[in-house]
Amino acid sequence: MNADRNLLHLPLLTGYTLLAVFASFAFKWWNMLDWRALPAEVPLVLAVYALVTFVSNFQVRSRWMLVFPLYALFQSLVMPPLGACTYFLLAGNAATSAVTSSGTGAALSRCAPSLITCNAEST
Repeated sequence: MNADRNLLHLPLLTGYTLLAVFASFAFKWWNMLDWRALPAEVPLVLAVYALVTFVSNFQVRSRWMLVFPLYALFQSLVMPPLGACTYFLLAGNAATSAVTSSGTGAALSRCAPSLITCNAEST
């Protein structure tokens, strides 16, 4: 977080963010989740998120704003684990690249074969 810039330009947002982060650790809100009710609550949260996004940006409205909550859900649930998997495979591959001649294409194809467009044998 850019505390120097955010404190000067956005002091309320910075305070809110810091309060939310430290409160989540202090109150352990993640333990209050009812995991059985979560599948029923996610569509409601996405619908409210789409409505709030559309209303708060009404002056610059677009049909794409209705898709943004799904994009944000994908970005927060799918991309971090995929990135972590790719990082660990690349880090492991870099550590063993001096010993073996396997390239990063083979390591990436084990993690996410549908995202690899290059041929693993050519690396």
